[in-house]
Amino acid sequence: MLDTLERAGFLTRTLDRKDRRSILVESTPVGRHALRQMLGDYFRSIASMADTFTLQEQMALRDMLGKPPSSLSPRKPSAPKIFSQSGASPAPAMHEART
Repeated sequence: MLDTLERAGFLTRTLDRKDRRSILVESTPVGRHALRQMLGDYFRSIASMADTFTLQEQMALRDMLGKPPSSLSPRKPSAPKIFSQSGASPAPAMHEART
């Protein structure tokens, strides 16, 4: 996937000077513009769908989305340690390890 995005000019890869085993991945201005376009279209689509809901339905949806589903919370002491107390996984690293 990164090869395709790099060929399209959306990102660049450079060697990490601090850790030669890693490659740093950074979006380009073209990539950031494309992302803003894509997100704008996405959010306009979501807003258009929300316009079909009544005010009461919109408020109910907002309340439901504001609470994390109980299925994401660790339920057993043996839950993987990669999950935080909130049940969310950590953000992925912004570099690609060299192999």
